[in-house]
Amino acid sequence: MSGRPDPNAGPPFGRWIAGGVLGLIGLMAVLLLVRPAIYSVAEPRGDANLGVVAVTDLGRGPVTRTVLLTTSHGLLGETPQPNGVAVTLIIAQLLGSQVAVVNARSPVDPCAVSVTAGATELADCGGRRWGLDGAPLDGGAQPALQRFAAVVEQGGVIVDLTHPVAGPGAPR
Repeated sequence: MSGRPDPNAGPPFGRWIAGGVLGLIGLMAVLLLVRPAIYSVAEPRGDANLGVVAVTDLGRGPVTRTVLLTTSHGLLGETPQPNGVAVTLIIAQLLGSQVAVVNARSPVDPCAVSVTAGATELADCGGRRWGLDGAPLDGGAQPALQRFAAVVEQGGVIVDLTHPVAGPGAPR
């Protein structure tokens, strides 16, 4: 034995496996450090800052979407769920680039509000009508639908669902 490697011996698989395991451990350590860093820099997403729909989906007309909230905010039509409460919204593109987000629950009768066949207004089970911005169309003392502040950010509609806002299409 002269101290030279045996030319007939196979490749050093043990070293390759050990190197692979060490590389995997290193990769996991980097991921465990980067993930918290991303969350510490990213804007928080909660009931006050919730993405509900992509703007491109609004090109086909108003969208009805049920979303899960982390906690109850006393909104009409909240439905208890195992992980929070659900509320159904109607999101519509108004003239220009404005977006309206309204609660899909009638403030008069305990029933859902839906988009009419022409997709130009909303109606409840009692035949009451509202515009896509939530303003009543029938006049009288009929209340407006619950509306929520919304903005468009990076192609998505971001809504504050912690409390309704006053006025049709109220900006955030």
